[in-house]
Amino acid sequence: MDDRDEQAEPSEATWPGVHLAYDFVGPSYASILQRLDAVNSHLETLQTFAASITLAATILAASVVKDVDFRSPWFLSALSIFAVVIVIGAVARALGTVQLITPQLLYDQWLDYTEWEFKKNAVYWAAQHFKANRALVNNKGWAAFGMTVLLLLEMGLLLAWVVTQV
Repeated sequence: MDDRDEQAEPSEATWPGVHLAYDFVGPSYASILQRLDAVNSHLETLQTFAASITLAATILAASVVKDVDFRSPWFLSALSIFAVVIVIGAVARALGTVQLITPQLLYDQWLDYTEWEFKKNAVYWAAQHFKANRALVNNKGWAAFGMTVLLLLEMGLLLAWVVTQV
């Protein structure tokens, strides 16, 4: 535990770095939102890739094999995994909310603060929001990883299906 945690209410004299730390508030929100956009885009790309691969394999098999068996366990398993990939992507993209300081909160509760108090509180809440937003991005990243593994498995099953049809 830091000695400052045991002190009375912090002041500008005890925390002179608040003004410097405040410069990181806006960029911290911008960087986490950029990461969130990137991971959501990655989820969407994986869904699109899964749909493209599934469709391409189906068209390829139908064009190469005269009586392709669409009831094959390989094909049905691949379709099941495809459905799981799509659902994981949709759920991962939809779940979670970004934490931000809202103008309404500023209006309702912060307008009577001094400049130093305002900046101190903004730094505190930006840190709290960054932690929550980072967890959101990381969870979506794990979903993307799971989708990638399942997509590779689906591709293997589709390949096995096409090979057994020839």
